[in-house]
Amino acid sequence: MPVQQPILSNFTSGEWSPKMNGRVDLEKYFNACEKLENFVLFPQGGVERRGGTRFINEVKTNSSAVRLVNFEFSVSQAYVLEFGNNYIRVYKDLGVVVSGGSPVEISTTYTSAQLDDLQFTQSADTLYITHKDHYPSSLTRSSHTSWTLSNLAWSPAGSEPSEWTSGNYPQVVTFYEQRLWFAATPNEPQTLWASKSGDYTNMTQGSADDDALEYTIATDQVNAIRWLNPGKVLVIGTAGGEFIASASSLDEALTPTNVKIVRQSNYGSAFLPSIRLSDTVLYVQRASRKLRQFIYAFESDSYVSTDLTLLADHITESGIKDMTRQSVPNEIIWAVLEDGSLVSLSYLREQKVLAWAKHPFTGTDTSIESLTSIPSSEGIPFEEVWISVKRTIDGSTKRYIEVLRSGLSPTSAIEDSFYTDSGLSYEGSPVSSVSGLDHLEGETVSVLVDGTVHEDKVVTGGVIALNGSYSKVHAGLSFTSKLKTMNLEFAAPSGNTAQGKIKRISRVTVRFLRSLGGAIGSQEGNTDVFSFRSSADSMDSSVGLFTGDITVPFRGGHETEGQIYLEQSQPLPFTVLSLMPKVKTNME
Repeated sequence: MPVQQPILSNFTSGEWSPKMNGRVDLEKYFNACEKLENFVLFPQGGVERRGGTRFINEVKTNSSAVRLVNFEFSVSQAYVLEFGNNYIRVYKDLGVVVSGGSPVEISTTYTSAQLDDLQFTQSADTLYITHKDHYPSSLTRSSHTSWTLSNLAWSPAGSEPSEWTSGNYPQVVTFYEQRLWFAATPNEPQTLWASKSGDYTNMTQGSADDDALEYTIATDQVNAIRWLNPGKVLVIGTAGGEFIASASSLDEALTPTNVKIVRQSNYGSAFLPSIRLSDTVLYVQRASRKLRQFIYAFESDSYVSTDLTLLADHITESGIKDMTRQSVPNEIIWAVLEDGSLVSLSYLREQKVLAWAKHPFTGTDTSIESLTSIPSSEGIPFEEVWISVKRTIDGSTKRYIEVLRSGLSPTSAIEDSFYTDSGLSYEGSPVSSVSGLDHLEGETVSVLVDGTVHEDKVVTGGVIALNGSYSKVHAGLSFTSKLKTMNLEFAAPSGNTAQGKIKRISRVTVRFLRSLGGAIGSQEGNTDVFSFRSSADSMDSSVGLFTGDITVPFRGGHETEGQIYLEQSQPLPFTVLSLMPKVKTNME
C-alpha cells in the first residue's frame, strides 16, 4: 500500500451539498468540507471558530417575534431598532437606550404580522418606512433619546400620487440619483415613483429634468417589484425577473424624459431586501431557496444572475427569511432561515472564496428570528451582528436580543476568549461567584475563568458559584464547532483515483493559529483530544495559545472514505489553517 502525504491547504469552498460528493474532478473539491458548523472562513483560507453571542436584553413582549433594523448615522452613532407589536425600542453601545430609567420607546401602528413586510431606506437622521397597508412614514432622530415617527408630509401638499390610498400604499423604497423612490402598490405592482431631484418630499411630476416622475415597467406578465438597489444603475428585482433602470447613457442623469428600464434576467425575487457588495447585488430568488449575484458581464454586455447556492443547495433548503452583511473584519453574509437556523456565506469573488457554513445554536426549541449589523461600539474594526433569538429557558419561552462577538483578535489574550452563547462577562476584583445570569436560570453554562476552562455550572437564582476566586469570568451556553473533510482524494502514481479504495490515515499534522483545546478523529464520537501542554508546562498553570503544527496519531481504521473530523466544544479559540494527513492507500 503506497503512502501519500497530501495537504488540505484551505477551506475556501465551505460546506458542500451531498450531491457534490463525487465531483473530485473540480478544483474546488479539494477546498470543500462535508460539514462546517460554527466556523467562519478567513479569506486567506483557514477557518476560525465563530465568537459567542453576548446577551443584551429581553424583548418587550415574549409572546411575539420582533424584527431588528439598523439605523446608522455614522460609525460612532449607530443604533439597532427593535420593531415589535406597535412599538420600537432603541439600542446603542451594546445596551438598550433609556430615558428616566425606562427604555426609550416609540409607538407605532405596525403589528407583529406586518413586520416582515416593512422596507426601509435612510438619509442622515431619517429612516423612511413603507408597507402596503400603511402610509409611507419617516422615523427621525433628534438625539439618542428623542425619536419621532410620522407619516410623510409632502411639500407642496397634495403632490403625492393620487393612486396611494388606504391599502394601496407603496411597499418598496430607496434612494437613487438624489431622488427618493417608491414602488409597488398592490394595485400598481410594476410602477415606480420618484421625487423631485434633491427634494425628497416633493412628488410634483412634470417634464423638467428635476421634476418627479412615474414609470410603469412594460412586460408580458405582471412582475411585482420586490426590491430596489441603487448603484451606477438602479437594479429592480421583481417577482418575475431582474431589470435595470437608467438614462439612455450612463453619462447622463435619469430624468422624466430620459429613462429606460430593461430586463436582464428572469429568475424572479422573493420579497426581501437585496444586498450590495461593490459592483455586485445579492438577492434571494423567488421561493427563497437560492441566493443569486447580479453582476455585469463584459462578454455579453449585460447583467447576469449566477447561483451562489449551487454547490451547497442543502444549506438554504428551508428558505431564506432575513439576511445582513458584515464587511469587517471579513466579508460575510449572515442569513436566518425559515426553520430558525443561522447560516453564513464567506464571500470574496475576486479570490474565488465562496464558503457556506451552518451555525447551530444549542438549547431546546432555540431559533433565530431576525438579524442586522452595525459598526462596533467598542472601538475595534468589527461590525456587530445583532440577532433576536427565541429560547426555552427554565420551561418558558423567552426572546432575547444578542450580539455575535468577534473571534479572538491577533493581540488579545486568552483571558479575553468569548465562546459561549447568550453569555455575559465579569471583570474586576477576584470573586467566587458571578450574578446577573437570570436570563439563563436553570441552564447549565460553560465557564472560562482567567483564561482557563472551569467546570460547567447550573444557574441558580441568577448566580453561579465558582471553585475559587477569579478576576475575569465569561459564562454562557456552550456550542460546538465542527469540521469534517470530504473523502480524501490525491494524485496517484498510476493516475487512478483514491475514491472507493481502502485507505488508512495513520497520523495527521494540524497547522493551528492561536488555538487551544479541541479534538480530532475519523468521525463524531470517535475523537482524541489535542494536547497543547508540553513537558515543561506546570500542571498548575494555564496553557497559552498555540500557533504552529501538531502531529497526532489518528484514530481511524481501514476504510474507503478517509475523512478527518475536528471539533471544539470548550469556550476557547480554535483556528485551523491546514491539514496534512499521512495515508496508506490500496490503489489496486
